[in-house]
Order: sequence, then structure tokens, then C-alpha cells
Amino acid sequence: YSAQIPMLIYKDFDSAAEVCSDTYKINIIDDFILEAEAGMTTIGGGIDDRLLGGNKSAEEAGDDAEDIKEQVINIVDAHKLVKTDFGKYKNFIPQFKVFMKKTMEYLQKEKPERVEIFKKKAATYLTEVIKPNFDEYVFYLPELSEDGDPT
Repeated sequence: YSAQIPMLIYKDFDSAAEVCSDTYKINIIDDFILEAEAGMTTIGGGIDDRLLGGNKSAEEAGDDAEDIKEQVINIVDAHKLVKTDFGKYKNFIPQFKVFMKKTMEYLQKEKPERVEIFKKKAATYLTEVIKPNFDEYVFYLPELSEDGDPT
């Protein structure tokens, strides 16, 4: 007997784009922040000549195609997240305000009991964690089509 456990997919409530899943170690901090442990993975590398019946020792030199390999963050790659460069903290704030407005509207509609606690925790997290460590963060957003739909 094998019990099937459904996979949890975490989606951005605004775009419905997948941003993470429970295939990664997930920690929920202070009932507020979802933290996922990411790792590096190698993508690319071309096709193995053995699968094509190639024999490198018998072929002429100079026939080698360059294998292109790239190290990427596994969650970023799997969920098609795109690096977003705010530059400085002051450039981040307008985007954060838009995020907060949309989040508050969503919570008001879906989970009104969470509105005040979210507002308080977000303000504290912004001033005590993000702002003093802003240069250490790299921000990623879902990859969206020109229509604003997830790709």
C-alpha cells in the first residue's frame, strides 16, 4: 500500500504564478514569512555523444561542440522566477507599497482576521530585517507574459 500525498504548490496570489513547492524544505517564520531552502544546480551541458552512437576516440579533433553549463538556484529555475534589481532601498519602497496594498486587499477579502497582524509584522520585518540588510538580498518575481499571465 502506498499513500499518495498531494504536493503543495505555493502561488503568488496576485498573478497565480507558482513561486515554490514543498519539494524544498519550508520553514514558516512567526506565522508570517515562508522561507524555502534553496540550493545550486547545474543546467545545460549538451547531449551525451554516447546516446548518438558517437565514438570520440574515432572522430576527428575539432569536432567538439562546446558544452554550456550554468549554475542556477534550483527554486528560481524550477519556478521560472526572474531576478529583479531595485538597486537601492529607496527604489524598493514604491514596489513594496504596491505589494502591501494588494496584499491588504486580498487579506481583507479572503482572511480579514489576518489584516492587522500582517500589517504590523510586515512593517516590523521591513524596518528590522530588510532595510538594515538590503544589500544582502536578491529579489525574484514570477516570470509573466506581456499579458501579465504566468509563463
